[in-house]
Amino acid sequence: MRHHHFKPARLGIFAIYYPATILGWSITFTLVALLIFFFQKVDQNSHSVSDTLINFAPYAIAILLIFDLLCFRMGEYPSWWRKRKDVESKES
Repeated sequence: MRHHHFKPARLGIFAIYYPATILGWSITFTLVALLIFFFQKVDQNSHSVSDTLINFAPYAIAILLIFDLLCFRMGEYPSWWRKRKDVESKES
């Protein structure tokens, strides 16, 4: 049996993942620390709020995509998606 480091939670039609193990928490804290580090680096060289946000957006998007990929690879597949997928495959 595979050990999952992130567990899904249902948020409407979307799934959000939360850390379930020490490794999951350490990945989450590391990525949050990277977000804070890049925000401070960008904020040092900017002169306005919009300048900060525009220059920080690519870093934030990249880090959040990495987090999403890690949650997808190391997390449990949501059970409510599995039911819908099984119904669609039976109809075919």
